[in-house]
Amino acid sequence: MKATELLKEDHQRVANLFKRVKATPKGEHPALFAQINAELTVHTHIEEVIFYPALLKQGDKPLQDITREGIEEHHQAKMFLGELAKLSPANKQYEAKLTVLMEDIEHHVKEEESDMFNQADDQLSAEAQEKLGARMEKEKAKLVATFPPAQRAALNRSLNSPESKGALATAVDKAKELVTDLLSAGGPAGNGRAAQTNGRNGRNAGKGKPKTRAQATKKPGRSRVAKTTR
Repeated sequence: MKATELLKEDHQRVANLFKRVKATPKGEHPALFAQINAELTVHTHIEEVIFYPALLKQGDKPLQDITREGIEEHHQAKMFLGELAKLSPANKQYEAKLTVLMEDIEHHVKEEESDMFNQADDQLSAEAQEKLGARMEKEKAKLVATFPPAQRAALNRSLNSPESKGALATAVDKAKELVTDLLSAGGPAGNGRAAQTNGRNGRNAGKGKPKTRAQATKKPGRSRVAKTTR
């Protein structure tokens, strides 16, 4: 998978968690924040150790500049994550900090996807992107393995959920499911039903529309027009 596509999938998972925060009571926010914290910890890590260095090395000056801005925005996000992790949910500042964190991340994601990733797609070859993506997937699995069991299980569920996948990956999965369903229906029972249906269709094809009673009793002969022209 291309590096930029992999990172977009990360963004989508975090965006889904943000939506849940906005749609749920405050009592559910600490558990959701724990997921957000884990997702962003992994995401920022693979960007900082693999993706950003590649852009700084291979990109032109505008791409290098926006990459450095991204690094600073990560630094700010990490400060909020650390403060929230230590803060009691009962603290009046908890919800305010969580809201600002989400706003900052949404701004960061918008800049990455509308600018940084487009420049990266233009300046990095498809082969280079695939190699970066493969390295990031390995680094992600390596980091997730160091998390506590409960957090690791939650991350793995999130990584494998349909919502975590991009539009193309989701479409491919749906196509696979359709093929599987068709193959399953193609067994002996399925073929029998199809044969019966095709047989009925074949018999009916030669019959055409049902005849009316008048049509059924009418004897063949010359038409009225033919008689009047003799």
